[in-house]
Amino acid sequence: MRGLLGLAPVLALMVGCGGSSSSTTPAPAKDPVKAVTEGAKDLAKDAKVAAKDLAKDVKDGAKDLAKDAKDKVEAGKAELAKLAELATKEYPAIQTKINGLTGDAKTKATDAFEALKKMVEDAKTAVSDPAKWKAAMDAITMKLAELKKQVGL
Repeated sequence: MRGLLGLAPVLALMVGCGGSSSSTTPAPAKDPVKAVTEGAKDLAKDAKVAAKDLAKDVKDGAKDLAKDAKDKVEAGKAELAKLAELATKEYPAIQTKINGLTGDAKTKATDAFEALKKMVEDAKTAVSDPAKWKAAMDAITMKLAELKKQVGL
């Protein structure tokens, strides 16, 4: 009997706790159609934001490319101005000296002068590539110095 008396309080607790006296109420079940619709709306909203961001990035990238192109054109104009200056300042003096030469010296100087002119024309196509431009200008500068020495300038 002693064993049953010890069991009675445990049973009373179990019976008292077994009721539905819970203080929380279960959440109502979500409507699956509504959940899918909300998810689709969220995806559409995210896609719209992403599209706006992408459009802004493309626009900014295009502006940067345009600025870079403009800078390259301006740099190219400056480099071409160097070639034009060479033609207007150096060519007449060289031509005058060549005209004063005779024989083999005149022929060699004329050939060297024509080669210099060709190098200048070829350099115009290298304006957009800094490495090629530098190499072309270095070659022109060296050829010009040789030609000036050859004709006595």
